[in-house]
Amino acid sequence: CHPSIPLPSPDHEMCNCHEGCSLIWFGIMGSAIVLGTYMVLFDDPIHHVTYMETPNFPIVEHLLMETNWKEVRAGVINATSLREATAEPVLSMPKPLWPPANANMTSAQTSERSDFWGSWMVTLVACAVMVGTTILEVPALGSCASAGGLHNAVRRILSFLAPFAHLLIVSKLTISGSQNGTLSAAYGLDFEAYAIVLSYGMAFLLLQAIALRTATPAQVRFGFAAFAKVAVFTVVPFVADPFDSYKDAVFAGIALSSGTNIGIAIGVASLVLLWLFYAHKGFEP
Repeated sequence: CHPSIPLPSPDHEMCNCHEGCSLIWFGIMGSAIVLGTYMVLFDDPIHHVTYMETPNFPIVEHLLMETNWKEVRAGVINATSLREATAEPVLSMPKPLWPPANANMTSAQTSERSDFWGSWMVTLVACAVMVGTTILEVPALGSCASAGGLHNAVRRILSFLAPFAHLLIVSKLTISGSQNGTLSAAYGLDFEAYAIVLSYGMAFLLLQAIALRTATPAQVRFGFAAFAKVAVFTVVPFVADPFDSYKDAVFAGIALSSGTNIGIAIGVASLVLLWLFYAHKGFEP
């Protein structure tokens, strides 16, 4: 459900003087997963960051497409483009949050929501990749520890706790969406739900990077693109397993919101099959 960062196996002697690091980070990562899952299940983390802002990527894209680069190289500045670039360098979180699927929103409101949440998700992934890559590339964080023991501990988390928490989150979001009207067959769930799932995936990858770098010997070097490759298989639609499981849960939620007995039966059966599949994978040797 959540890919693991590949751990290299260099030919050097490992010592066990800090074997406790594995257990410490196992506890930290497990606690963070449980705490994050609890916040999503019994609270709405989005309402705690309503002041959040993000760079205005649509404006940047517009400038890149519309700019006359010949004039730029000649030192000519287009006043119109300059005004567009400085008008809204950042976007504020649009209100209201979690609008129902049948809300009569204007095209401007719809555009405002897609611009903000699209920009915010791109910023989140880009920042997570930069931070995660930096963590793995800092040998000073490494200690003298048994790499194999840590890797096995991380894989145990990945094989049970992370998928279990992920399924709890997506099941809660889809069931809530089917009940409060924020789930539609045309667009799925609101952007807020996608942001929560994406944040969970990136946060878990960063915890994994810190654990691996801290509790492995300093001479162990990770590939420069190791974190980015794993991030791709965590967030990219139709490539990442977490996205596929989320898509399956959204399908179940759409069926549950149909209001018909057949639809509800299909929704319940879909969620049960999704849980049984990952339970089977989680308990495999």
